Amino acid sequence: MFFPVNISPRLVVVTTIFLGTLPGNALQLEPYTETISGTLITFDMVPITGGSLSVADPANSDIKRIIKIDDIWIGKTEVTWQEYDVWQLGLDHEPAKRRQIATESRPSRPYGAPDWGFGHSGFATLSVTVHAAQEYARWLSEKTAKNYRLPTTDEWQYACYLGIGVTTARERTIMPNLNVEDRDSVAWHFGNSGRATHPVASKKPNTLGVYDMLGNAGEWGRGKDGSTALHGGSYQDKATTIHCGTRSEQTRAWNSTDPQIPKSTWWLSDAPFAGFRIVRDPRGEESVR
Repeated sequence: MFFPVNISPRLVVVTTIFLGTLPGNALQLEPYTETISGTLITFDMVPITGGSLSVADPANSDIKRIIKIDDIWIGKTEVTWQEYDVWQLGLDHEPAKRRQIATESRPSRPYGAPDWGFGHSGFATLSVTVHAAQEYARWLSEKTAKNYRLPTTDEWQYACYLGIGVTTARERTIMPNLNVEDRDSVAWHFGNSGRATHPVASKKPNTLGVYDMLGNAGEWGRGKDGSTALHGGSYQDKATTIHCGTRSEQTRAWNSTDPQIPKSTWWLSDAPFAGFRIVRDPRGEESVR
């Protein structure tokens, strides 16, 4: 199945980025590796220095908008099945206690194989609703006493644009686009994926050291108006349509074969391209400790 993104395929042009800590945020962030307690599962987080950038509207390059974010960490890769399975299967508990975990707080059994046979170990989590992704981040926050969540659209796009490539000056300019050859080196897309996802970090990272922001699995994020969408395109999208401005909102087709009424709040039976990446927001971490 091929679900084209609902946005103009023209690349978004980014003008200028001003890097630097925003007022009221003087944190010095460093990369780190998190270990999920009770397991040997780890994942890496990469710091993103807050700042602002100006981007052109994909439909009208004369219209600009300013993106501002605070300092955050972002996942080096998309959340993998190993990480997600700890939560959904209760693998951080002894086997005898796993049955006691409240079913309403963990995903129900999926309809079909959510990994679609693409691969499990080392592969991005797939077929998940935005609700499931948010609940995973909530669980991880409680478990680690850190403020993990889904990225906002601004945070996701800021990290993506910044990672495409910048000059060394304080006032930094993003490359206006990536040609198909460049995208081949960093993204799994319709033309090179064989119509399947691939292990995370099997393409080159961007300049921030972050993998797979373009292609492979689409990544959930939330806009200022509360709307949710997948960002960055997926292995199903053509190379010419995946870029930092690519967004795809959920449609009925994404869970059309789910026989449940109402449809599952955890799984998208027909969206083998729906994954996610987490960020850590250091603000407000006292509330999760």
